[in-house]
Amino acid sequence: MDWNIQNANSIHFFGDSLTAGYGTLPQYGWIYQISRRCPAIQYYNHGLCGAGLEDIFDSLSPFLSSPHENTLFFMMGGTNDILSGIRVTHLEKMMLSEINKLNKKIPLCIGIPPLMTPLSITTGWQTHFAFTKNNKDLKNYGSFLKANCIDLDILFIDFSTAFPLDNAWYSDGIHPNEKGYSRFARSRDLCQTCQGSAVCYSCRQSEISSCRRLHTSCYFSSSAKCLSVL
Repeated sequence: MDWNIQNANSIHFFGDSLTAGYGTLPQYGWIYQISRRCPAIQYYNHGLCGAGLEDIFDSLSPFLSSPHENTLFFMMGGTNDILSGIRVTHLEKMMLSEINKLNKKIPLCIGIPPLMTPLSITTGWQTHFAFTKNNKDLKNYGSFLKANCIDLDILFIDFSTAFPLDNAWYSDGIHPNEKGYSRFARSRDLCQTCQGSAVCYSCRQSEISSCRRLHTSCYFSSSAKCLSVL
């Protein structure tokens, strides 16, 4: 189903701690930041810390029987599954099956989770041995999601390119800090007031095509990307 932000009355967000906004104070969570900027839409954060993909789909399920008109749905997950050692091929199979079904019932947007930094080792989220494999799996999983969202014509937002892969943007190497969540909140497709023009948040150009550099921070969604290179 089509994602129409201009006619939206509400957006329900489903996911894990990355959706919940773990790692910073509630007022700095990215969904709360969007809600302050776009008061015309009701934003509902159903993010569950520690949730795996099955938990996320279970929490979304009750909303599918009779979704309200002009209600949109966002979901992002998979990081906890990868950290738990679940095979990425299993995640991909589950995700593809579920989004195929969801896309026929509700206006859906898929979030691509951010990658992890070595800070996640020192903060105790994973071992040094697991870090390389987990980040590789997370990157491959993100590529899989993007390719299938394009194939199924499902909107996606690539949070893995929201900011540089640097500890300065993370609270613990997995979850963004205040600055990182602010970048999450800049997606044009989640707020009516951000739909007027495409602005590169790095160089502040009003037209993406006029950017003189390819910014890692210049992300909006699958439908708007920084087009210029050096």
